[in-house]
Amino acid sequence: AGGGGGGGGGGGATTLKGFSKLWTSIDVGTVGTFTLKNISTGVREVKITVTERVQKAKVTVAKYDKKPSSVTNITDKEVYRYLLITTANIGDKLDKIDIKFHVEKSWLTENGVKEDDIVLMHYKNSTWKKLTTTKVSTDRDYIYYSASVDSLSTFAIAGTPTIVEEPAAEGIEEITGEVIE
Repeated sequence: AGGGGGGGGGGGATTLKGFSKLWTSIDVGTVGTFTLKNISTGVREVKITVTERVQKAKVTVAKYDKKPSSVTNITDKEVYRYLLITTANIGDKLDKIDIKFHVEKSWLTENGVKEDDIVLMHYKNSTWKKLTTTKVSTDRDYIYYSASVDSLSTFAIAGTPTIVEEPAAEGIEEITGEVIE
């Protein structure tokens, strides 16, 4: 019941580092909570609710080391993290998922993104969809956010840069040398 791992490619492969939680069961009306102690993914907590009782439910949160080739570019945003969040043994009984995540303040500064311009984006039906994202709190190093979804796949924590670069002067040429008549 297991599959073998694939070999490494020519440096272009995207790798995932993930963390999982397994529940014996999750009942209707209760919340399955997965608090991530390792903060490298940017996700702090995933809460799931189900429409029917599920057995051996599993949630996995994984961080890509770069943009996965299976998704399109997000052209108007800077991306903090690309994530893959999946479930096992839940199927169509999934009701809602609440995702709490953080962004480093230093990343916001380096990328010219304001705290209120962070959004969790969901890649669904071959397109990126902005999710309603709420700023929850802040501490010395991080800003914390939350968003809710009804399905799982690839996500991006992203922000819109507000720093506008000065456009290059156009139509001006430096003229040197002698005048030719």
